[in-house]
Amino acid sequence: MSLYSLTPLRDVTLGDAHIAGLGLVTVLANCPRSTAEQRCQSLRRGFTPVQRILVFASALALQSNRSRVFASLSAAEVGRPRLCRQKAPLARRRAEAAAGAVDYDSKVLDLCTRDAAAAEMLMCSMRDAGIQPQMETYNAFIQALCRKDRCKQTLQWLKYMLEAGHVPSAISFQKAIQSFARHGKASLVEEAYEGMSQAGVIPGIETFTALISLEARAGNLKAAERWFARLRDSGLSPNLITYNAVINAAAQKGDAPSAEAWLARLRAEGVEADEATWASLINAYATARDAAGAERAFSRAQAALVGLGGRGAGLSCSPVLYRTVAKAFAKSRDVAGTERWILEMSDRGLEPGLEGYSTILRACGAEGQLQRTEYWFLVMAQRGIIPDKKTVSSVLVGLADGGRAQEAASWLGEMQRRGFPPDADDFAHALRACGRASPPQSTLAQDLLREMKARNVKADQEVLKSLKLAVPSRRVEDLLKDFGLESGGGGRKDVRKGRRR
Repeated sequence: MSLYSLTPLRDVTLGDAHIAGLGLVTVLANCPRSTAEQRCQSLRRGFTPVQRILVFASALALQSNRSRVFASLSAAEVGRPRLCRQKAPLARRRAEAAAGAVDYDSKVLDLCTRDAAAAEMLMCSMRDAGIQPQMETYNAFIQALCRKDRCKQTLQWLKYMLEAGHVPSAISFQKAIQSFARHGKASLVEEAYEGMSQAGVIPGIETFTALISLEARAGNLKAAERWFARLRDSGLSPNLITYNAVINAAAQKGDAPSAEAWLARLRAEGVEADEATWASLINAYATARDAAGAERAFSRAQAALVGLGGRGAGLSCSPVLYRTVAKAFAKSRDVAGTERWILEMSDRGLEPGLEGYSTILRACGAEGQLQRTEYWFLVMAQRGIIPDKKTVSSVLVGLADGGRAQEAASWLGEMQRRGFPPDADDFAHALRACGRASPPQSTLAQDLLREMKARNVKADQEVLKSLKLAVPSRRVEDLLKDFGLESGGGGRKDVRKGRRR
């Protein structure tokens, strides 16, 4: 016989309500959903509407029925942080919480280790009922959100914690900033760092490294250097990862002299450069389209990594370094040089991988050598390597680099034939080819807009940016309206991720 049948719930008192609810969660988790819902609805005395819904939702959570969980919560107007609100006087909710004996904090801490969504559901319900989580609970929950990269929710709960009079731990702030930086959420990083400063929490080396890395992704070397200076001012000692982040910022900007200066500074501090350091330095030359400089940096990297002894074993022939030098030749539109470095990789027993072959395809596209691309697709097939969309679109990127508008438009059809329908990124590259052609191909650009409409592809910020290269800026919005296209530029307002240029 079940616990439910032994407990006359209609006679449960207020003081017993929370204890009975705990038992119900376990019992109802083993009931059919319809039965569980009916039994929860039968709860009257001693249970508020929110508590009834919470019991049912918790049972469903144990049944791993997530969609029904949130449907149940919405019925009680309890949901994610932005929906948390109090539907009854706070004093009465707190009195109900004080009357019970449920350790909500322990329940949240347990859920944080295995189900962040269920923990969030319970935290929302606690907030709605005016139940104040402990500091440890807040920190564990925020860190669980960080692990799931729930950026907006993480920032919102940091604010809730501060409003409740608790100061988040340095680890919570650090994990939040790292999560925001990883996703390029510059505005969220700024808010979190400002809150950290106002709360008097001192940033650690990992926090500063995340901030520098964020600026590096945007190619903002000056900002990265400012964060490095603040790290020094705080009394912390930068480590290899921190130096690599600054050198990467210089690489993204194509500022090889600055990258060299930071490498010299690193060595002066007695820090040994690793493979990532040298890859960033070579990439600085690649971004600057200085293939000769990239080759010289590669030779220095070989000597330095071999000199590390055991730590450098095998690193002198790292695939990453070879591919980065090949990229320098590809950006210089030197097909022969690109192929030479990829072939040298193969001769040394290193597999170029899709990234290496994509580099060659980009170089071939930039020079309009489409027949040569077919040869390399055949090489991949012979080696059992299946090209993905990024590899196939590398040809399109190269065609855009070379301003080969007609070939770029034709390659969109080739992508479709190979099973990769072109998306907004691909149309942006084709439009960029129109803009880089001499003279700009505005008529072809309008044809591409028609094709976008036919394929129901929305114009994003990169499409608009590329379109402005091919047609006068004042005509862009009119053209979008004429062809029935909408700007879907959301999601790229902070730091943009790895678009190849």
